This record gives sequence, C-alpha cells and structure tokens, in this order.
Amino acid sequence: MDKIVPNVPLTYLEVPFKSTWQVTINAFRVGEKPTFPNGAKSAYYHPEKVAYLDTFSPHIQLPSSLAATLFADFFHEIQGIKQEDDVLMGPCDLSLYQSINLFINDRFYVRLVPESFVIDIGHPDRCFIPFSFNQDDAYILGEPFFRNFYSVFDDSRGIVGIAPSVNFVHAGVVEGIVPNDEMPHPKTAEELAEEHKQQGQVKPQQQGILGTLYFVKDQIASWLSGIFGGASGGSSPSGNEDSANNTGIIILVVVLVVACCGGSIYLVTNFINFSASSNSMANKKEASRKVKSEHDDGVSLSSLLTRQDIEDRIREVKSSQPLVHAPRSLTVPVQNQMDY
Repeated sequence: MDKIVPNVPLTYLEVPFKSTWQVTINAFRVGEKPTFPNGAKSAYYHPEKVAYLDTFSPHIQLPSSLAATLFADFFHEIQGIKQEDDVLMGPCDLSLYQSINLFINDRFYVRLVPESFVIDIGHPDRCFIPFSFNQDDAYILGEPFFRNFYSVFDDSRGIVGIAPSVNFVHAGVVEGIVPNDEMPHPKTAEELAEEHKQQGQVKPQQQGILGTLYFVKDQIASWLSGIFGGASGGSSPSGNEDSANNTGIIILVVVLVVACCGGSIYLVTNFINFSASSNSMANKKEASRKVKSEHDDGVSLSSLLTRQDIEDRIREVKSSQPLVHAPRSLTVPVQNQMDY
C-alpha cells in the first residue's frame, strides 16, 4: 500500500458483473472553478455513456457522439494541440492545462491531473497528449487514467477500488452532484429520431382540435411511410418520409372536406324534414280548430231555443198533420212531453 497517498482510503466504484470492467460517465468539470477565465462555463452534464476500464489502452478515448465537444472543453483555449504523425501533440507547459474531472457512476468526480496526460517523449517543446476519438459511442479509460490512481479490481464483489497514486498526489476522488448545464453537442441520429417521435405524439385531449388534426396526420404519414418504405427497396428514407407526409396531408384535407360536406348535407336534410313536419302539424291543428268551432256554433244555436218555442213548434206540427198512423211508441213520449 506504499503506492497510495498516505491516509487516503480506497474509494470503491461498483461495476456490473460482465466480461469487461465498466462504469458510467454523465458529466465533467474542467479545473476547480465553475467558469474559465474568459467566462465560459467549465462544467456540463451530457447523456450517460459507458466507460470501459482498459489498462492495456495507451489512450483515453472519447465517445464518438461527444468527442469533438469534449475535446474542445478539456483543452479550452490551448493553442498548438494538433495531430502529428498520427499522434496528438501539444505544448509541454503544464500551466496551460487544467485538471479534468470525470463524473463516474453518477456519484464521484475522479480528478485527472495534467502531469498524467501531458507526457514528455523527448521532443524539445512538444509533448504527447494521449486522448483520441473512439469509433464507438463509449469512453475508454486507459493507461493515462490509471497513472493517477492505485487500483484494486475485485471481481468477486463487483467493485473497483481506487485511491490517488503517490506519483500524482493531486489526483483525487470526491463525491459530487451533476452540473446544472447540459453540454451543447450535435445530436445523434437516434436522438433526433426520438425527439421527432416525441414531438409528433401530441395528445389530442390536451391540445384540442389542432392537436387531434396533427395526431391524425402523423398517424397517416407513419402508415404511408411504412408502405412506401417496404415497396421501394433502395430509395432514400428521407424521400419516403417526405412523400408520406405530403400524401398524409392531402388525405387528411380530403377527409376533412368530405366530412364537412356530409355534415352540411345532414344538417340541411334534417332542417327540411323538421320544417315539413312542423307545417303538417300546424295544418292538422288548424283543421281541428275549425271543426270544433263549427260544432260549438251548432250547439250554441240550438241552445237559443226556449222551452216555449219547442212546445209551440210541436202544437203546430200536430195541428197541421196529425200523427194518426204513427206507432204508439212514438206518440206516447210526445204526449208525456206535452204533459210536462
């Protein structure tokens, strides 16, 4: 344990039980201040990437989707770093460089000091900078990383213990939190596809009629894109998508026009039927009112005759044409009526 800085315990990093030793990195900080001298921010978080621990690699390799931005931040405003004979070379003045802190397993900042990644190879004023771009979208923490730390690999417990090496006493491992700012970087094809998918999935119940229309349009476009994509083997995906989107919009417009015309015809038909029914009911009510009026008039006229008028009319009929041949059943009621 004489290779560890005195009185500094091992910090254990959990690793999954896999064929390779690996951790995760999702943020970084350059230097010990929140900003560079020119005011630019020096700490960012980024999409989480796997970081393979490889003691045989001579480089620290940066993930392909973030490499350019990470490199620009790690060596912020340092002039003269360039590729020479397939090797990255830079000035040997250590005061130009700042420590690089990688945020590992969403818990620990692991500090790499400039002495560990600015390597003198015998050139008068140029030093080897062991950083490179990885073809895969993952970190590879190679020999420059392990120069900073004494390391213990415990595969039975699935952990890696690290502590600052006596050769680089300013290296360190401290707990921390993710920075507030996201690192600006070009989005990968997968990220762009996922973002487009999320933007296209508008919830109709939250966005009203406009959201519903966009939702229907995207569903139609997606369906047509699948058909066109399967039918055209070697055509461009972007061309298929544009064609599907345009066709989807046309179909949506046609559907809306047909729906509007159908709705208008339905409303006009119902209005005509309702008007005819109302007129028929009005005519029936008018006819019923007239019949009732005539009936009421007859009753009122008969009610104008008094009892005396009726008796006089009966006497007049008897005196002019006696009912000699009339049945008895008919004469008796008249007689009885006369007695009254």
